[in-house]
Amino acid sequence: MQLRDGGEIRADLVIGTDGRASLLRRKAGLDVERGREAYDVLWFKVPRPPGPAAAGEEVQVHLRPGQLCLAFPTFDDRLQVGWILPKGSYGDLKRRGIEEWLGAVVAQVGPELGSHLRAHREALERPFVLDVVCFRLESWQRPGLLLLGDAAHPMSPVGGQGLNIALRDALVAANHLVPVLEAGADPAALDAAAPAVQAERLPEVREVQRLQGQPPRIFFRKGLWVRVLFEVAALLVRSAALRRRARTPRITDTFLNGVCEVKLRV
Repeated sequence: MQLRDGGEIRADLVIGTDGRASLLRRKAGLDVERGREAYDVLWFKVPRPPGPAAAGEEVQVHLRPGQLCLAFPTFDDRLQVGWILPKGSYGDLKRRGIEEWLGAVVAQVGPELGSHLRAHREALERPFVLDVVCFRLESWQRPGLLLLGDAAHPMSPVGGQGLNIALRDALVAANHLVPVLEAGADPAALDAAAPAVQAERLPEVREVQRLQGQPPRIFFRKGLWVRVLFEVAALLVRSAALRRRARTPRITDTFLNGVCEVKLRV
């Protein structure tokens, strides 16, 4: 690795965990053509509201056809808001000004949280738009390089699985690499262990990405049946009694528990 001061750092194996825009992935020539997802996510924070609007420690879900808004308390006693909307549509709202896009969010979340957002308009942290991408590389390695997490397979934000999957990648990588390191860290043995990491992790990554792609395909469709589905989903979200009686959907169970068991064995 070439440093800015002209120095170098040499290693027999570099673990690339530099995220969805990985520089190491590009430098290694591992980037692939990828399709764009159908939506973006607008994130911003406001002071956490008191009383019922704070919804305790729970995530608030506000559903409308073609739009989804999530709000949840954060460690710093603020409210994180994520507005999911069709890709590219925020640009037009942004050009019209904060009142326009904030008004669209307020219309979706209802009067209680909406009035709180308007009241704290000046305290609203600068929003940023996450350009959603989701793909996986055919190969996660080159001689001397192994990519993990979003560097190898950027995950959709659906289900918040990016960190979970990256941590599971790291556990499996440790299981394969630590014995090689303890045996003397032969470079050829390290390179031979890297494909085994990908082979073990690929089935779970593939399945989670498949499941992550299902909600957006329904979410952005149009038609009467979609509106009915949203009404039922919104009713379920609002009703604590129905939530208790409903079985955990398979997709939720997978997001909570993973596709397979992953344990640190070294």
